[in-house]
Amino acid sequence: MDQTVIPTTGVKLECLRAVNSLVSSGNVSMLSHTSGTVCLEYIKPLTDNSGLSFNELMLNHYATDPHPLLSLNADQAVGRTANVYVIHSWLNPFSLLVQLIEDFVASNSSESNYSFWIDIFSCNQWNLADFQKTSISSSILSLFDKVDHTLVILDDLSSPLIVSRMWCLFEIYCSKRARKNITFLIKKKLLNDLNEVTHNLIMNTAFFRLTKLMFVVMHGALHSHMETLIFTDCSIFSFCS
Repeated sequence: MDQTVIPTTGVKLECLRAVNSLVSSGNVSMLSHTSGTVCLEYIKPLTDNSGLSFNELMLNHYATDPHPLLSLNADQAVGRTANVYVIHSWLNPFSLLVQLIEDFVASNSSESNYSFWIDIFSCNQWNLADFQKTSISSSILSLFDKVDHTLVILDDLSSPLIVSRMWCLFEIYCSKRARKNITFLIKKKLLNDLNEVTHNLIMNTAFFRLTKLMFVVMHGALHSHMETLIFTDCSIFSFCS
């Protein structure tokens, strides 16, 4: 594959569940399995012999027969064109990523309608050295033109990891430049024990930090505003164009 072109395939929720179950079957705490360790210890070994991305592996080798470890075939696991882009830190627990996507789907629509662009599944993890040497700005902007929505995974409100990751901020910039709706996801239980004053203070601090950093990255070109704050099984902060 031409490394200047970012793949557009997406992973389906059923596949995320299957990988999460595979990870949870081990003896290590789920919280110890970050997205980064899941990539290194599960995704790369699964694709070792092929040298493909996870999504390419499923499409090329499991078009009809199910994968022996995941019990899913390509149609059940992968979408050829992602319609939701997911921004996340590799340092966050993989289980958090899956849980918040589960909650998002449950609060919006049938899971069959969604295919998620998540880097550890969509990108070829065997070609990252070559990939990082290429100019990818135009390619990732083109990818955002193809998706309908962007999700941002937050681990907490006071100091979310993604705001310390320049790549994540660049992805947020690309999403806003493409005029996509962005939904920030965080576990509701993180807010349950807060009284109203502390709750408002933390949220205001988080919004200030997120907005300030987005302004810095976008050189003052941010023209969106917060429209809704929704609490379901997770807390969803929706920023709309």
